[in-house]
Amino acid sequence: MARKKKFAPNDNNLAIAYYRFSSHSQNEASIDQQRELAHDWADAHGFKIVQEYEDEAVIIGLKTLRLKKC
Repeated sequence: MARKKKFAPNDNNLAIAYYRFSSHSQNEASIDQQRELAHDWADAHGFKIVQEYEDEAVIIGLKTLRLKKC
């Protein structure tokens, strides 16, 4: 049986944020709302968001990922 590695938290306060909306159930404003909530949470918990990504997924037969760095 494979041994699981124990989680070792790092000692920094850096975070990466990922925002996503699916076109059939949300609108583009939801990414702005997610960004605001993420920054509020990070500020409240002592984290600094150092990178952000947006995923504006579109479903055309198969899901197409459109990830862009902000």
